[in-house]
Amino acid sequence: MKECVIALLVCGLSAFAFGARPFNTDDAGVVPSAGYELELGYDLWNNMGALGMGFKHGITERMDIGLGMGFNIVSEPKNSFLLSELCLKYLILQDFFAVSFATEFGLSSYAINGIFSHSFEPLEVNVNVGYITGDSSITYAGCIKCVLDRLTAGAEITGDQEVQNWLVGISYRLIEGLALDVGFTSDFNFEEEIATIGLHYEF
Repeated sequence: MKECVIALLVCGLSAFAFGARPFNTDDAGVVPSAGYELELGYDLWNNMGALGMGFKHGITERMDIGLGMGFNIVSEPKNSFLLSELCLKYLILQDFFAVSFATEFGLSSYAINGIFSHSFEPLEVNVNVGYITGDSSITYAGCIKCVLDRLTAGAEITGDQEVQNWLVGISYRLIEGLALDVGFTSDFNFEEEIATIGLHYEF
């Protein structure tokens, strides 16, 4: 179970969503055409850690493509790379509904995700519902954020048949296009706590 949570955090891409750090719940927006987003993160739990990177590029005004990868830092048995993931997202209704397709390299299964977003300034609500072909499972994610001038704070839940987690986090814009984030996530039994810190850069 912990491996699922780790992969969810460090890759930035997942069967659940491809959300802006530190959140996993995606929003309906896409990277502007010819624009780029880069995310770097470090997740820490017990005596282990994981590095992650997510990269997105706007193909058109309605579609972007993303790549996520991660690296586990463990003492035993050895350090290891996590499977890289590829994600395509298409905006259907501006600022309201998008769909995404995600898959891990080397696996035959893939995930389709419906993404709903709505803003009640300063609050923003995002809801994701997905389907994974490999085990025919339904995934879900919901997030509410308070978006201020430089600071964004929020909470979310994510889950499927086996994994159910919550996350609280904040993101602070240091300069235009660059934000620092921190977050904390756990299952509802408080048995698998993970802290995360990272950067989000748009250019």
